[in-house]
Amino acid sequence: MPNRDFHYLDCKLLNISKDMRKNIGANVNQNLESSLQFAHAKLKIDEKIYKHNFNNQLEVFQEQKQFVRMQIRSKKLQQVLIILMTKALLPNDIKELNRIYMEFSELFSWKVMNKADELGKSRLN
Repeated sequence: MPNRDFHYLDCKLLNISKDMRKNIGANVNQNLESSLQFAHAKLKIDEKIYKHNFNNQLEVFQEQKQFVRMQIRSKKLQQVLIILMTKALLPNDIKELNRIYMEFSELFSWKVMNKADELGKSRLN
């Protein structure tokens, strides 16, 4: 039997290794903290006021939802672009997937920089 720990997960639906499971909690907490900071900055709400005002909590929650939606949408678009560029589905192997993400990141950032240079030159002319 593979080195998996099924009983830890609710309903035993996911087959996730222990190493991967450690990262999930950290990533969720990091995303929650990032979305909270984004919402506080956007709404310009003080932490002390936020804790005691339900309306502010609701506004912050709505902004957090928008932030998470934006992150998910951008991640999906990135995956679609990778699929279109590689003309293949994303691999299940983590190392191969990371290699593809790195190649995509280098290629995409290079194209963005070239386009920004073109726009800058066209504005000067």
